Amino acid sequence: QLMGHEPLTKYIVAVLLAIHIGIGIYIRDEALYGGTLKFWAVVYVFGASLAQILFLANHEVSHNLAFKKQVHNKIFGIIANGPMLVPYFISFKEYHNEHHKEQGTDGIDTDLPTEFEARLLSSVPGKLLFCFFNTWIYAGRPV
Repeated sequence: QLMGHEPLTKYIVAVLLAIHIGIGIYIRDEALYGGTLKFWAVVYVFGASLAQILFLANHEVSHNLAFKKQVHNKIFGIIANGPMLVPYFISFKEYHNEHHKEQGTDGIDTDLPTEFEARLLSSVPGKLLFCFFNTWIYAGRPV
């Protein structure tokens, strides 16, 4: 079953969201004038890790796992998307659900690589590039 309610999801995501926001508040004064070494270390290790975890959590919320009602999952996904640079949850939910409905269909399934990506990312350096810039590669794909 790809979609269904998992009661713990909302609590885990809420705690991670609170930690992410808390770290931002804690480190805010260190960001002045380009940031201190402490700022960049905390942002790199904790901020980036939590951002990726929340991105993956929004994947789970897009499958309506946090709440029984779809509208509650949408609202929660938007809230969990708050600390991100770009608001993506609603568009991600739509195209990701289409991916599950049309899995493997060229031109519809947005998880299939484009011809350009297949050529560019087929080498070891290309695969490393994909690992490090996965979110941006997905964001740049034609929908």
